[in-house]
Parts: sequence; structure tokens; C-alpha cells
Amino acid sequence: MSFARTLRALDGLMAAGVLLFSSAPVALADQTRDDQWPLKAFDAESVWKVSTGKGVKVAVLDQPVNGDHPDLKGNVLPGKDVENGGPANEQHETNHGTSMASIIAAHGHGLGHSSGVKGLAPAAKILPVALPVEVGEVSAPNSDPLAEALRYAVDQGASVVNMSFGWNVLTDEEKQALAYAAKKDVFLVVATGNEGVGRLDPLTSYPGLVAVGAVDKGGKVWSESNYGRQTMLTAPGTLVRSAGANKPYLLGNGT
Repeated sequence: MSFARTLRALDGLMAAGVLLFSSAPVALADQTRDDQWPLKAFDAESVWKVSTGKGVKVAVLDQPVNGDHPDLKGNVLPGKDVENGGPANEQHETNHGTSMASIIAAHGHGLGHSSGVKGLAPAAKILPVALPVEVGEVSAPNSDPLAEALRYAVDQGASVVNMSFGWNVLTDEEKQALAYAAKKDVFLVVATGNEGVGRLDPLTSYPGLVAVGAVDKGGKVWSESNYGRQTMLTAPGTLVRSAGANKPYLLGNGT
């Protein structure tokens, strides 16, 4: 298959579901945590009394992740780069995979882990599965990176798969991989996209996937959040503070 018809790219980042990062100055450590309004919106302190995600493996199908970030160190498994081979936990350039991983499973740092960013599941393990992000840059034109990534994540014991990207066409192999994940009771989460349109792409609208849009701090749907009848949830998606691969922290918007 031609990869160019699947993954959309925007400035080297995945367009649908990507956090659109701003150039806001890096916050101080305590301000970084204070900036995480989604934790307050979810009443995360109460959630953590029930579960911190311990024992849960979350596959992040995305760019590779910086597993050495102080807020993620110890929570990121080696994973796999499905295009280039090798691990996917050594990213120090592009930020999106690290950002997604930190929103999920960052644990902060410093005394009592009170500094830096913290995810909603700070004791979960991230399984990074790196997908190609540049359109047309797949070394093996007949490969199917999404199908390979999904099957790898399931076979490695992931119970949740996060997909923050757009996928324009689903092949039969990809549909089989999605069905394989569902059969194994893997929870599949996908972003609705950031174009502000009333249609969802084939991956987002595939049966069994949880499609998530974005709301702002006031609970209003973000103007750029894609929508459609398959949208199942909305979640905080504006002015979201997260960890970066090539800089300590980022601020961005996205589903």
C-alpha cells in the first residue's frame, strides 16, 4: 500500500489529534503543575486513591518517546520503531509522542513528585510504538505500519492503545488488526481530529474505537475539535501542559 494516503503530517507532526504546541515560555516547576488544569477537572487526587494505573500497559502509537525525561523516567518501556526497527524510547527531537505519553503516565519529579507534569495514570507503563510521520517516507512501500503496530502492541500485553493521529483509509489488514485488538479486550482510543469539521475519518469512526474530542477549561467544545455521531467522549484539550522531547515542557491544544 502507499503510506501517503494514510497518515497526515503538519510541520512534522501528526495533524489529527496532535497537540498544536505554542511558543509560550517554559513555566517554572511549580507553575507547570499548577498549569495542569485537566488534573483538577478530573479531580485526579480522588482518582488516584482508587487507581494510579499500576499494572496497566498503555501503547502509544505515535512518534517515539523520550524515556529519559525526568517526569517519565522508569515509566517508558523500550517499545518498537515499526519503520526503522529498534526501540522507540530514545526520542530527543520531535515532541508529540513524549507529550502524549506524559499526559497519560508522567509521574512528575522532585520532592514528593510535586514538580513537573503528572499524568492521569502516573504508575502506568508506556509502550511506545513509533509510526512514520512524514508522508511518503516509508522505507517499505508495501508495508502496513498501522497493522504491524497494533498487533505488536497487543502481543506485548498492552491493555490500552492510544492513537492521536488521522488515518484516511483502512486496509483489510488494518481492519483485521483492529478486530484482533478488540478480540483481546484491548481498549482502543483515537482522537477525532483538529479541523473543526463535522466528519470523522475511517479510523476514528471504526466500530469499537473510543473517539475523543476536546473541550476547553469552561467545558465548552473546542472550536477546532472534529465531531460526528461516532464521537463518544470529550476531554480537556486546550492549553494542555505536557512534557517535551527536545524541551522540558510544552503548552498546546488538540483532541
